[in-house]
Amino acid sequence: MEAPIDLKHKPIIVVNDYKQVEPYPESTDAMALSIGFAQWSTDVRELSDKDISVKIFRKGQDDQNSAWSRQSEEVPLYRILDMAIFTLLTFIGNHEEFPLKDLKIKVIDEENVKYIEQYFEQFKKYPGNNSLLLQIKELEILINKFNQKYDLP
Repeated sequence: MEAPIDLKHKPIIVVNDYKQVEPYPESTDAMALSIGFAQWSTDVRELSDKDISVKIFRKGQDDQNSAWSRQSEEVPLYRILDMAIFTLLTFIGNHEEFPLKDLKIKVIDEENVKYIEQYFEQFKKYPGNNSLLLQIKELEILINKFNQKYDLP
């Protein structure tokens, strides 16, 4: 399914038919992904002043001909990266070792932290079928390419 271009979020680059690459296609409501002009910047006239955001376009599972779901999320790019950092720090388990950006991570349910670790460990058992480990590896490759392109250490 193609990302809509007639809504307030204005796609620039899209992943259409995201359901085909989603790890759980039989149960997803995510149909397309987009990077584009944020819906909260639609009134800004200068393109250089508009915010860029990522949007997940969703539809209900049972009614693919319906309108786009109001549960479609639009998230600023910095928040997407914070979520990725937060996720990886959670899997690593030692939040204090990485001082570049202090997200002020706080464990509020010490007893159930082990289930997050077990969730990750289950993917290590099935490396051939494992989209989570492949996604993390792909992030590593892309970060290295990003650093080369922008001449970062």
